[in-house]
Amino acid sequence: MKNNKKPKNFEDALNELEKLSEMIQNDSTKLEQMVEIFERGTYLSKYCKNKLEDIDEKISLLVKENNIIEEKEIS
Repeated sequence: MKNNKKPKNFEDALNELEKLSEMIQNDSTKLEQMVEIFERGTYLSKYCKNKLEDIDEKISLLVKENNIIEEKEIS
């Protein structure tokens, strides 16, 4: 399993994360394989987080440029 192979897109990364989660829940998965799964999952999670942050920045910029709405923090 290549831990640093970049997914094609966000959706592919999420699908792979789901599959990895199922593999970890499988009782027959060996410890060494779980470590590889965890490493890959960590990489994919970071990839997804970065994609979401990029999209958030783009949306914020579009909103500000077009005066669409006033941006408010949600707490």
